[in-house]
Amino acid sequence: MSESLHPHIEMLAEYQPALAFVGLIACGMLCCYFGYRTTHFLVDASGFVFAGLVALLIAGVITQGNLLYMGLALLLGGLVGALLAHRIYRLGVMIIGGGVCALLVWHFAEALPSERWELPAVIIAGLLGAVVALFLHRFIISMATAVLGGLFITHGVFLLLAFLDIKPSAPDLAGPFSGAAPFAMAWAGLAATGFIFQMLLGKTRADNPGK
Repeated sequence: MSESLHPHIEMLAEYQPALAFVGLIACGMLCCYFGYRTTHFLVDASGFVFAGLVALLIAGVITQGNLLYMGLALLLGGLVGALLAHRIYRLGVMIIGGGVCALLVWHFAEALPSERWELPAVIIAGLLGAVVALFLHRFIISMATAVLGGLFITHGVFLLLAFLDIKPSAPDLAGPFSGAAPFAMAWAGLAATGFIFQMLLGKTRADNPGK
């Protein structure tokens, strides 16, 4: 029986990166178009991952790489992190808003006149994003998740195309978009459509609270 499954296992291993890229695209779509509706889940998941990884690293150092204790530390630390993140939801929202703003500035930091401005710009953007997210909760979360989800989708699609040896060609555009890269254009388009969809979805729910 194991011999009959061997070809299927080899095929699965061969296409494992493609499956990971498809998963990245699926997660990106959920975040991009339904980010605000799943914010609680995203905050809880972020708390689980962050605290779990920290506990995993600490357990690995203390137990000198004992997999059993490291696995237990990952599980228990993740559960504690998810619980804390759920309890301090507003702080989680600030972290998401600040993190996305910092990510945006870091991604486009090459346009700054000097490298010494990159780190201060990222820190300032993160702090401003966190403060704004606290006061403009729905607007910022919808925008942040649309931007982040669009980034995941774009990365997933381009990685999948590269895995399949498909190279997308840049469209012939005139005017200010003539030098725009396909990646940046795709990311911006997905972020814009995701943000508009989330805002329209929220307006529809507000107009029809019973549905």
